[in-house]
Amino acid sequence: MRRLLTGVLVCWACLCWAEDTPDQFAYAMPVIAPAGSGLLRVLIPAEVYEGSARAGLVDLRVFDRLGKVAPFALEPRASSAAREHWLSVATYPMYSKGAVPLSQSRIRLASRGLNMEVEVTGEAAADSSPKRLLRGYVLDVSGVKKAMTGVAFDWDQQDHPLLVASIERGDDLDHWQPIATAVTLARLTAQGQTLLRNEIEFTAAPAKYLRVTFPQVESAPPMRSIKLRVSEDAPSAPRQWQVVSGQKVESGSMDFELQGALPVDRIQLQLDGANAVLPVEVLSRAKAADPWSLVTRSTFYRIEQGNALLASPEVAVGETRHRYWRVQPAQANAALPISALRIGWVPERLVFVAQGEAPFRLAFGNARAQASALPIVSVVPGYGTDKAPVLSDAELGARQVLAGDSAKAERVAPRTWALWAALGAGVALLAWMALSLVRQLKAPKT
Repeated sequence: MRRLLTGVLVCWACLCWAEDTPDQFAYAMPVIAPAGSGLLRVLIPAEVYEGSARAGLVDLRVFDRLGKVAPFALEPRASSAAREHWLSVATYPMYSKGAVPLSQSRIRLASRGLNMEVEVTGEAAADSSPKRLLRGYVLDVSGVKKAMTGVAFDWDQQDHPLLVASIERGDDLDHWQPIATAVTLARLTAQGQTLLRNEIEFTAAPAKYLRVTFPQVESAPPMRSIKLRVSEDAPSAPRQWQVVSGQKVESGSMDFELQGALPVDRIQLQLDGANAVLPVEVLSRAKAADPWSLVTRSTFYRIEQGNALLASPEVAVGETRHRYWRVQPAQANAALPISALRIGWVPERLVFVAQGEAPFRLAFGNARAQASALPIVSVVPGYGTDKAPVLSDAELGARQVLAGDSAKAERVAPRTWALWAALGAGVALLAWMALSLVRQLKAPKT
């Protein structure tokens, strides 16, 4: 029994000896937090994704001043795509007498017969026509308490095949904040096919009003309908974007390499030339030696007509944390007038308990680190309910170099070899003790 206890203690000591320490990680970023906060939340920047050694943020740790690990969890992100729907909201046309500059005017709701509309008051430009002009629309979204994610338009394409629209939000009719500026809409028909882009995507918190204007036309087109898209779950953070340059390969495709395993869920191609329509296949893989897997098939375009530029919107793809991407033409021998790949992702948030001595720092970049994030309910009791404690938002400071890129290399550290050796010795000790016990049981009794 004494020998068995000794073996167990040896194994336990080895496990304690192998506890994570800051010098095992490539980099760290200090946490800048308000004093007295027990639960802190930080937004994971692109620099952490790019400096991590393993996909999925497996090698993250939060250390206190003494190098002790603090409990942490990754906050779940809302998958809003499956929980979005369209709403019809009260829409009021906005009129002015002459081309009154909207930035120097006031608007108010007014009744016109049985209908309500918005009047724009102010001094019109000297050379403008005195006739009554339709300047845009005001949407009453005061009853919408969910996150707004887009607006869809339906209009007659004959007079306006291309439209440039801007959207602003406000809590009164005097002060507005832009949320989508100079977005080109299109309803183009050629050879029996229609190129339709009638939606504007954005992310906006609930407001009382939305104002839609069309800055490149004197009078806005009549709309058959304007619908608002809302999400049951607000995104955990605004989507981030990054432009990646590529290089052509012998197959006629173009390859792109990201700086890290970013959780990409939107892509867009930047096309060369004034006009281009390009059907392509997009593939990706985690490592350079892995086979390619198909991400999506889509058509990207760029069309210039007058002062309007029509570019294909971002394409939604399932979250992909692959580092290597390839774009190849859907048709054989087709040219690829691509200048860059634009990728988008929603960054994750890390929540940790301020356990230990401040200041804290977020460490990352360790090829040998195992996943240690806890379930969010273990760190934040009652998460997602009204009983959940308040989280204090913190920021990350400039990156600090710890062990450097050597910690990201895929190799077995001497400490790991020592751990395996100790465990092997413990197993051998237990086997020897079991063999001795068997021999004693088989020995003749005296």
